[in-house]
Amino acid sequence: MHPLIWRKTQKYIEWKAIPETGKPIGYDLEIGDWIVPHGKGKMADFILTFSSYFQDMKKGSEARYVLSFPNEFDGIQEYQFPEDLNSSFKWPYLAPLDGYRPTLIKFKHWDTNGTPDKTNYSGKNNYIFRVRSRQLDDGTIVACYGIIKGEFEFIPQGKIKLSHYFNPVPNERSLEWNGENLLQKK
Repeated sequence: MHPLIWRKTQKYIEWKAIPETGKPIGYDLEIGDWIVPHGKGKMADFILTFSSYFQDMKKGSEARYVLSFPNEFDGIQEYQFPEDLNSSFKWPYLAPLDGYRPTLIKFKHWDTNGTPDKTNYSGKNNYIFRVRSRQLDDGTIVACYGIIKGEFEFIPQGKIKLSHYFNPVPNERSLEWNGENLLQKK
């Protein structure tokens, strides 16, 4: 087992209300909450801008979010598990060094029956992210890495849920997880 596997923190956020729609709100991955004044978070790793609307039942409703980042070299990339992989660990062992996008935009539109009819949400994606990045004088990128298991779930009522693993140790790209969070206070 890699000696630093245990340093990751796991958070499962169950239908967390978005404090304000139409405004960028910071989210702290290590704390697992919105940043102050909307929550207990201290450092914005993700910036979420959520918009939604309900129309009368003849027109349906829509929800959309834009995920962006506070730092130049932060980003996110989609990852789909290989279908033919026989391992129980389906992630790459190390987070990639490049290929991160600066934004992720997802939307869903529900018809008058409440069924999604237009969306760019596949339900099959997972994500690898790089946050808290900075560039050293020699050009080296220093950052923290993690994963989002599955898609962000979101609904027009202004709520999201997600499951993420975050490693607060800079430049430790290992994505392995042993199922324990030894950073939690006991």
